[in-house]
Amino acid sequence: MLVYLALVALVHELGHALLARPAGFRLTSLGLGAGAPLLRIPLGQGRVFVLHRWFFLGGACVAIPATLEGGRRAAWFHGGGVLAQLALAPVLRLLPAAWDLGDLEEINALMLIGNLMPWRMGGQVSDGWRLFAALRPGGRGAGVLLDRRAALQHLQRFEAARGSPDGEAWARLLLGWVGAQRGEKTVVEAALTPPLREGAPVVLRALRLALALDAARRGPEPEGAAPALWAEAEALQAEGVDPAARALVCGAAARLGIRVGDREGAARWIVAGGEGHDGGGLLRLAALERALAEGAPTAAAAAACLDSLDGDPLDPAGAVAALTTAGQRGPGAEGWARRLRAAG
Repeated sequence: MLVYLALVALVHELGHALLARPAGFRLTSLGLGAGAPLLRIPLGQGRVFVLHRWFFLGGACVAIPATLEGGRRAAWFHGGGVLAQLALAPVLRLLPAAWDLGDLEEINALMLIGNLMPWRMGGQVSDGWRLFAALRPGGRGAGVLLDRRAALQHLQRFEAARGSPDGEAWARLLLGWVGAQRGEKTVVEAALTPPLREGAPVVLRALRLALALDAARRGPEPEGAAPALWAEAEALQAEGVDPAARALVCGAAARLGIRVGDREGAARWIVAGGEGHDGGGLLRLAALERALAEGAPTAAAAAACLDSLDGDPLDPAGAVAALTTAGQRGPGAEGWARRLRAAG
């Protein structure tokens, strides 16, 4: 019985793992069971397989986006475990009766139903809930960033216990952005202090650099930190990062330029960032802030900034403040203003 539970759990998690890359994700950890880790097997490039003490109590597959570009391909990853179990069902039916696999078919069916049920409890979310979130109109996967704090805290602890550096860093950096919205400097500092592992994915390096640029912009002496951070941003762009990562870093660099009074430099970063990508929310916000600083017309920039609020913005507070100054408050900005007040 316990072996059957472990077998179905392993099939489920392997389904997630196999569909991670086609769905635009990068596997960080794959594990079977619960409790203290008994065996860790490095899979290379920051990935790890973990066998836990209670090997028959389910499992978990963790992956982070391989790119900041969005899209509904995420549903393939979240549904990968269910698809694997659906594929297992007819195979079990075709096996010879002499094999006497007992309740394996029933166990697979019950676990399939359980995985499809949409529920959310604290920092844990079912596959069914993630599928519903990803497939609904305007779905963004796990929801907007401010709503995912508990889930991110759970993920950070979970990946740290497994010895998965990339998954832990992903959760920690996103928590840093949540802390920035809430004015929690210690959370931002905690997100930036540990270095990324050597050879970390570009998506993590871009997210960390953008957070560092944002932290410098909010700090008391941004002029001192700006040159080194801009040099790091230039080096990252030279590597040919994906458009969304480039837009994210350039937007953060442009906003730091505006903060220190380098409007020409900010304009260059805005041009370098490009347009039309999911990582471009900070870039559109920078364009609006630059227009406000120069006393230029803001209608077009404000409209673009409003559009970026429909997704999962990293700095909704900054966008709401800039839109208020520009006199361009819409329903999206009003909704975010209420959400930010509720978040404290």
